[in-house]
Amino acid sequence: MCPVPGCRAQLTTAHRAKKRDGLQHMSDGGGHSRESIFHSQGCALVEEWLGRDFPKSHVQREEYTNELGERRADVLLTGPAGERVAFEIQYSPITPDAWRNRHDSYRRQNIADVWLFGHTGKQLQLRPNGTVSVKPTHEAVVELGSALMFINPEQELIAVAVGQGRVFKAALDGYGDEEVQVCDVLDAAILELRPVAEFRPTNGRGLGGNWLDGLYSRTDNLRRHNESERARAAEQRERAAREWESIRLEKIARQARWEERRRPEQEKIRRLFSSVERWGRSEALTSITSYFGDFLRGRIEMNENSTAPSVRLIRWQCVVYFDLIAGRDKEFRNA
Repeated sequence: MCPVPGCRAQLTTAHRAKKRDGLQHMSDGGGHSRESIFHSQGCALVEEWLGRDFPKSHVQREEYTNELGERRADVLLTGPAGERVAFEIQYSPITPDAWRNRHDSYRRQNIADVWLFGHTGKQLQLRPNGTVSVKPTHEAVVELGSALMFINPEQELIAVAVGQGRVFKAALDGYGDEEVQVCDVLDAAILELRPVAEFRPTNGRGLGGNWLDGLYSRTDNLRRHNESERARAAEQRERAAREWESIRLEKIARQARWEERRRPEQEKIRRLFSSVERWGRSEALTSITSYFGDFLRGRIEMNENSTAPSVRLIRWQCVVYFDLIAGRDKEFRNA
């Protein structure tokens, strides 16, 4: 009889030229999809693997997790100390909300849940370049801390989606060229194929193993590193902003001090401008040359002959320099 739950069709032996010999439905039997067969094979593979490699634990297919029948795991492993890990072989489509409801139900019961998605088209699709085409439910699984995993019961493999995580550097205030293999970056992720026997059930994420633990460790370390470096970069930006603000305020204060110190002289010179009779020997010329110091040397005519035509030139040059330059917040220099 067919092992798929609910199917009572008879099977017959089949010889295949390209694949291994096996069983198949009689011509008039079946009524269920390839995915149903793969699902049953996946459950059988997980049950056989757990029972063989973890003999001190209890392994049961289609077992309810509590007396209320809240959840029925495809395969439920109960460890010697009572710890439980539920394995779900998911070939049929499932929405992110439905997955979260099941995941939360397992967690409320203190059960670690492992989701192994099917290796056929409804769950696993590869782009022409070999990267994984990720579905919203896959993203939901990864967002809550698990790697995205697929099962191939025919080859007894588990495939893990592996991406490249970029390393953030505070000194650059951005990402550098360095990349690390991680499980939480699904853009352009590829599949890493590992034998089922390499894995082991765990209380935390549900599934571990030397290779998978290393992947989780690199993922966690990179996340912590990037969070720390981004915080450092933000602190550096804030510190730089404070320094620039301090410089700006000091410049304003320096300008105010300069203006306060020069204001009496500026007002005196403006008064003298309006009452000059003999500019070449006037107090106005003396005051303005004293105000600017050597800054005016070579810039205006310093002829003190009050009758020379250049006296008017001297006067308007002094006025222009005074109106345009007086009150600047920098020292007057010839350079």
